[in-house]
Amino acid sequence: MMAIWAGVFPAVTTKLNRQGELDLSATQSSIERLIQSGVSGLIVLPMLCENASLTLDEKEKVIRAAREVVGGRVPLLAGLAEISSDSAVSTARKFQGFGAEGLMAFPSIAYKSDARETVAW
Repeated sequence: MMAIWAGVFPAVTTKLNRQGELDLSATQSSIERLIQSGVSGLIVLPMLCENASLTLDEKEKVIRAAREVVGGRVPLLAGLAEISSDSAVSTARKFQGFGAEGLMAFPSIAYKSDARETVAW
């Protein structure tokens, strides 16, 4: 069954401390503030820089921390930016296991696709 989502789904920035390490507490506070403000759902690991620069372990921590604070109140989606179809499928399955309910999938980050290829991806 396919989920149908509607409304406002902001991309949540991943907070980092001064040393450039994940600040999960600050990220969770931001998520809670968005939920309290009435968003329809949330997207962690958006395209802008953190998706491509975090390790899989860090991405797991972000998704699990988000799932913890969301607690089923709104849908939780994760950005998915991979180089190949195989890695995208593998990572999508892992994200589901971490607690993501859906994806904001981006075209391959290593190849400039045309419109037809982007839609097919």
